[in-house]
Amino acid sequence: ESEIVSLAKSLFSEALPAIALWSMLLGRSVPLSIMEDNQATIRIAQDGYSAKLCHITRTHKVNLSSIKEVLESEDVSIEYVDTSLQAADIFTKPLPPNKWEAALDLLGIERA
Repeated sequence: ESEIVSLAKSLFSEALPAIALWSMLLGRSVPLSIMEDNQATIRIAQDGYSAKLCHITRTHKVNLSSIKEVLESEDVSIEYVDTSLQAADIFTKPLPPNKWEAALDLLGIERA
């Protein structure tokens, strides 16, 4: 549920407006690649429906079919990425000390 809600929030509040702006400025279409580390989230987003998540329209104001509609656009794709390659995990999950260095590398942050 939280993965779908955050996908919808970032897609409609951030990604699509930014893509529209860049397309206008550059005078061409700009592709959007969504990198997701949860295969169930990808499936639900592509299907546009989940019986177990039918309540999120009421509780979170997220319309699954609108996500599906965006993903059907030729310039938008959603791809699976292994969680060990997911740069955003450093912001959303408690990482054990042995994974901290790899997470910083994904973000391009060097330690002194």
